[in-house]
Amino acid sequence: MRGAELLGIAQPDVSDLVRGKLARFSMERLERFLNALDMEVRIQVAPKPKDKERAGISVELVSSF
Repeated sequence: MRGAELLGIAQPDVSDLVRGKLARFSMERLERFLNALDMEVRIQVAPKPKDKERAGISVELVSSF
């Protein structure tokens, strides 16, 4: 099955995802794409560490929860 079919989107949208052009996709839609790829999504929120000037966002691939 092609990626576009699996995600339920057009091939140009898959190309944008692969190229990292994510601004046009909502967070909810990106989460649905991950679920379609049998990926579990977990979001954790924590206070900014005191030694950091700005808060950040990170993504980590884990083998299991």
